[in-house]
Amino acid sequence: MAILAWISACQPLTPITSTPTSPPPISTTTNTPWSALTVPPSTPEKCTETRGQVQGHVFDSVALPSFQIYLPPCYDSNNEKHYPILYLLHGANYADDQWIRLGIEDEAPFYIIVMPHEKYSLKSIDETEFGRIFIEEFIPYIDKNYQTLTNTKYRAIGGLSRGGGWAIHYGLTHWGTFGSFGAHSPAIFHQDYTKLDDWLEKIPTDNLPRIYIDTGDKDPDYIKIAAFSSLLAEKGIPHKWRLYAGMHDEVYWRTHLPEYLDWYGEAWK
Repeated sequence: MAILAWISACQPLTPITSTPTSPPPISTTTNTPWSALTVPPSTPEKCTETRGQVQGHVFDSVALPSFQIYLPPCYDSNNEKHYPILYLLHGANYADDQWIRLGIEDEAPFYIIVMPHEKYSLKSIDETEFGRIFIEEFIPYIDKNYQTLTNTKYRAIGGLSRGGGWAIHYGLTHWGTFGSFGAHSPAIFHQDYTKLDDWLEKIPTDNLPRIYIDTGDKDPDYIKIAAFSSLLAEKGIPHKWRLYAGMHDEVYWRTHLPEYLDWYGEAWK
């Protein structure tokens, strides 16, 4: 009874009420689909390749049936970058792998090197289509299919033995095509030897190519090669002339390969 009395003595309970509030306004901003989000472009990874790659390819010509091409480190990582290009020609009775055997890959130059195969390299230059195809078809093909710089300054030609003869031939008769030529132990063509003076006279002074000539002191053609250097000197034509101890063989060329490649690259650094 005491409990009941205590309850009745209390004031009546007041029901608990809550003041209704307005619901939060509905947002007019719509969620952006994930596919439409702008993702910051990732920073391309820096290429760390230190060695180039060599590829072998066929070419649709009987006189020039194939070629090797050296592509410098990181060539495949940037489709927008274009490179200087060096054409290196092999010696008589050899093929397009000769320069590879001498160590092109080990030197890892920063420019493209193309090494075409002259199939009939024991024939007279008047008896083979190699020269015409090389100039008229092969070089345009390379420029179309590879990332080359096509300005004369960025195209060079070089060769050893018979290839050196070709380098002199086209370096002097197509001076608008090649900005440099190197003749390494060159076998100067008999048909060309009496024309060298006239060819040099026809080249405008401002268009003279860079020229490099070298040979071993035991090379069978040493006298003729030295005479070509003397002719250039008499005409006041700048060129690099090197006479080393050595034979007309791959031991000699392999020894001096780093110097050759450095000289070609000097014009492009």
